[in-house]
Amino acid sequence: TLQQGSGQTESTSTWQTYRNEEFGFEVKYPKSFKYSEVRQNDIAATTFHFEEQTERNTAVEIGVTSSQVMQEVCKTLLELKPQEERLVEGYPVIYTKIQDMMISGVPAIRFSGKLISGMPDIPPFRYREEVMVCKGNNIFSFVLLTPFYIAPEDDVAKDEIAIFDQILSTFRFVAADIEGVLTPEYVLANSAR
Repeated sequence: TLQQGSGQTESTSTWQTYRNEEFGFEVKYPKSFKYSEVRQNDIAATTFHFEEQTERNTAVEIGVTSSQVMQEVCKTLLELKPQEERLVEGYPVIYTKIQDMMISGVPAIRFSGKLISGMPDIPPFRYREEVMVCKGNNIFSFVLLTPFYIAPEDDVAKDEIAIFDQILSTFRFVAADIEGVLTPEYVLANSAR
């Protein structure tokens, strides 16, 4: 067991694997997490939700959308310089770019978001981390969700971010054609296993 606040990780070798042929990806997640899926046809989005079934209830969501609105949000965020903040029109979130990165060989952007709350009994900001990847016509959004308010320097946040980073490190795009016949890309990508 890891010490709380250590920000250390455990081996992913015993984790479960979720594979999605429709959107062409797979990801590993801890056995203490439960998987669920939500489709929002009105906004052309699907959310893959992985939630920890312990007292912490940390969740990681992978959202996939081809929405024009989200493509504009992605474009805006890609233009940010590190540590630059921006409020995106129509979203109650202040985004701050953390870094450019790669996810499964595809350029991505990592940013934090502070949710602006107008509710009197809720603190004005809730911290979250998100990574966005544009692949083909789809935008993949990876979001770390916590059921409580944290700051990135808190010990609990360090643990949550470490789990998020581990899940991100296992994500990869996979290729298979819609007829179910293996493509050369799929064979090459999986021959090293």
